[in-house]
Amino acid sequence: MILILTGAVGSGKTGFLRKLITYLGSEGIDVAGFFCPRVFQEDELIGYDIVDAASLKKRPFLRKGGAEGGGETIGPYAVQGDVQAAANAILRSSAPGAQLIVDELGPFELEGRGHWPALAPLLDDPARNFLFVVRDTCLDDFVKLLSGRPMKIFSMKDRINVSEVVREIQSHVHSD
Repeated sequence: MILILTGAVGSGKTGFLRKLITYLGSEGIDVAGFFCPRVFQEDELIGYDIVDAASLKKRPFLRKGGAEGGGETIGPYAVQGDVQAAANAILRSSAPGAQLIVDELGPFELEGRGHWPALAPLLDDPARNFLFVVRDTCLDDFVKLLSGRPMKIFSMKDRINVSEVVREIQSHVHSD
């Protein structure tokens, strides 16, 4: 099952994921994947970190300006070092029974880049459950891309709560 969390930039999607991951852990549901909180320096957005959803280990992901190690650029941001490879390794090594969380899928993935090369082969595994964060401006394109697969969309505009999403996840988690 594919769950999609959507909303505008700054609507609270990543903060919602933090709460959700904590709640899922308290319910004994394994999580895999990552979320990408914004990083500010003196009230200025300078980029995004990537946080492993299972270990909560944080690494710099995107930064304005240059990239360590010559990473690709995404808009005004540069991918730092080998962190894209590390993110893709998290996806590839995720256990099929875990709730796989990916924050966020956007134009880069619609072009077949970024997280998409590691994620696409996992989509047809019926033992996998996904929660994708997708900006509202990309939602229609992702729905088309994922068509034919069961999905449910949660919008931040609808004032969803964590327990509502947890119930949906619990209804699809595969037990041993």
